[in-house]
Amino acid sequence: MPIARTQVGGDVAYTSAGEVTTTDGEVVGKSVNGGVLTQVHTNNRQGRDCLAAIGDNDSRQAMWVFSADACGTYGLSEISIAHHAGESEPGGVIVLASEKGQLKLPRGAGMLLRVQE
Repeated sequence: MPIARTQVGGDVAYTSAGEVTTTDGEVVGKSVNGGVLTQVHTNNRQGRDCLAAIGDNDSRQAMWVFSADACGTYGLSEISIAHHAGESEPGGVIVLASEKGQLKLPRGAGMLLRVQE
């Protein structure tokens, strides 16, 4: 019986060499040792406005513990992304903001950074 792991964002990965599915059951990738390979999907749920493929790159990408449409902050309710790198100037800069004063990222927080040429 395959072991299921829920990715950050809701996709489900089934043991190494298994499928990765969305919450709707759509197969979006493959589980590999240490993560998943998925084709990035657009996420417009819950007020998120997230890009899918960057440029012409619509091939599967290593997403570690993240869903194919993961976007924004998860489990960090007071922290938001104030500036997305690549969406406007200055390029290459990501700014996080806190609604409660000093920003503190908890130990174990992770970030998926996608880059383009």
